[in-house]
Amino acid sequence: MSVTFYPNYIHNAGFDAAAEPSITDETFIASGGETSGGIYDLLDSNRDNLVTFATNGGTNVWYLDLDLTTSKPMDFAIIDNHNLNTADAKYYIWAAAKLGLALAYSGALGSALTSDGGVDNVTTPSADGIGLFKFDGASSADWRIYFDDVATYDTDITMGEIFIGQFFQASYMPEIGLIKSSNFGTNVLQSKGGKKYGFKNYGEARRWQLNWIFISDAEKVKFETLWSITEGMRYPFYIDLGEAATPQLYFVRFAMPELQFTEVPGAWKLNIIIEEEI
Repeated sequence: MSVTFYPNYIHNAGFDAAAEPSITDETFIASGGETSGGIYDLLDSNRDNLVTFATNGGTNVWYLDLDLTTSKPMDFAIIDNHNLNTADAKYYIWAAAKLGLALAYSGALGSALTSDGGVDNVTTPSADGIGLFKFDGASSADWRIYFDDVATYDTDITMGEIFIGQFFQASYMPEIGLIKSSNFGTNVLQSKGGKKYGFKNYGEARRWQLNWIFISDAEKVKFETLWSITEGMRYPFYIDLGEAATPQLYFVRFAMPELQFTEVPGAWKLNIIIEEEI
């Protein structure tokens, strides 16, 4: 097993935030109540902001259309915080044509995912939660995700985030250390009488330190590309730490200000820190 990175190429490629992604043959309600314009919730790097699609009882095929500013090579898509299994839906990826299905998985964030089958390059998710769809690589500025019912949509479809990009698997397994953050999102307020009230906004965050004692020149370039795609700490990404036989994804971002490579004879050393998104 090895560590695999799943960065979102959409922001790096650029898009019109007022119009993308758009929807064809279906209606939606964004988390803020909007029913027109770009469906910003799907690209806001926040998996908890849900979009609701009015599919309940329907049978129509519909799609999300994402027109990018520049063409980018992609080979995976992630649909996170979805209820596609409960809604009895299936989906596939399109870029000039329906793309060949390599592997597809479904399940809960932070747990080993279950393999999904596919017929005619269309996958039917076996669970709600996060869906990972690996497809035959393509380079395009026009991407679509098509959705269809298995029989009839059993409820409105909801989803929180979409990633499309090119995954990167490190050649060697790093040393991995889990760091528990001491920041619980805790604040303390004091009343005029001196009484203190403590509260927290979130739980204990997890950090991982990944230490590679050997990476090649070619792999150094891949890490630099990854850093460029995420703009360092700006955009989160998904990562599989190689814990299970199937992907086990976490939603994280870099937690250090720069990549620092240490040159060793014929290779490089690299240490990175990532932090789980709460």
